[in-house]
Amino acid sequence: MIEIRACATSCEITRTQLLTVGSRGIRARFTIVGELAGLDLTACWRAGRTRFEVPISGDGAVTEVPAGLLTTPGGVVEVGVYGAGPHRRIPTVWAKVGEVRRGTAPTAGEHG
Repeated sequence: MIEIRACATSCEITRTQLLTVGSRGIRARFTIVGELAGLDLTACWRAGRTRFEVPISGDGAVTEVPAGLLTTPGGVVEVGVYGAGPHRRIPTVWAKVGEVRRGTAPTAGEHG
């Protein structure tokens, strides 16, 4: 599991894992502290020109890394958190999660 800590305008990856092409179900846990607490939160993910936005329910929330980011070997996945309230908008900086690596796959027609 990837762990992300967001505080005011900073975003830090506190635990990461290898990202491979075609992976699905990679989870990310968000720790939200300071000025972002209590705001409506969105995880902003990107790799190259591909972007996804995923709502975060608050401190300790777990979401999945969007599989659409894990399609190109060598792509760099980054994440940031955007907090919004009635009178506040707080975007964090981007944090590098890691480079997407080519993974293994079975050869068609071969078994076991």
